[in-house]
Amino acid sequence: KKKKKKKKKKKKKKANLLIFLGIFDIACPETKNSILFQSAEEIMTFTSNKNTTVEDMVLELHNLGVNVVVASGFTDLSLFFLEKYNMMILKIQSKFDLRRIALTTNAIVLSKLKKPTIEEIGKCDFISVRSFGSQKITLFQQDNSNCKIFTIIARASSTKILDYIEKLVYRSTSVFKTIVKDNRFLAGAGAFEIEMCRRLKSFSSKQYSGFKQLILHKFADAFESLPKTLLENSSYDVFKILSSLHIAHSLGDESEGIDLQNFSTINAKEKGIWDSFPCKFWAIRNSIDAALTILTIDQILMTKKNIPEN
Repeated sequence: KKKKKKKKKKKKKKANLLIFLGIFDIACPETKNSILFQSAEEIMTFTSNKNTTVEDMVLELHNLGVNVVVASGFTDLSLFFLEKYNMMILKIQSKFDLRRIALTTNAIVLSKLKKPTIEEIGKCDFISVRSFGSQKITLFQQDNSNCKIFTIIARASSTKILDYIEKLVYRSTSVFKTIVKDNRFLAGAGAFEIEMCRRLKSFSSKQYSGFKQLILHKFADAFESLPKTLLENSSYDVFKILSSLHIAHSLGDESEGIDLQNFSTINAKEKGIWDSFPCKFWAIRNSIDAALTILTIDQILMTKKNIPEN
């Protein structure tokens, strides 16, 4: 009769896991030593002692409740005893992934093999190995909502779509981080830029005259670049919509923006169209710094191309 092969454990509920940075094996000295055996009995005794040491180490982990071991590598002997005591084995060589698993399970990554404390043992509600298409992944799932980390799995038919999804997720998380740090918002759809343009021109007309007034007027006109870009990309009449926006803002409608769907203006606050205040603040500040840096350049020296004599 053919012996049935044991299936590898692909699921583990209520897992107590231990994470090792190196190979799961007994510590070996860095220096090379030569061992002289004078008889076959000494060879058998040396092998049995090593087997006993590894088994005692695995049994000690098993008695502490550890049922999942994560390491960058395993020896054949350690694999044998881990399978003997029905422990799940995960071979992960990436230090980045090991740190993420430790953060997910509240475990501590151990640099060497030793008896762990209770604080060093991580806990995970469910660990499983699943296949997405032709690729296998290992899932660490926590039932509670206090998990400090999560993973978004993106699937698409082409790499271009995957790159687009990756950029979208990255930008969305960046916006969420910004909102958590500073939850102030401004009216979107170009309403903020039109209002800034109107207020700067009004301020410059009252406070300055001549050359300074002209500079502030040009600076105010720069804020119209975003509404103009929105209108040009939608192939609408730029001057007609912009004039309608300026009239609405002069009458006191500070939240009036561009409605690209109906080819008209719209109240951004009522429709829930908002822009993040920190994003606007740093965009304006960085653009001003860049312009001032360029204006401070007195002269640009360029080397002439070497022209051959012949």
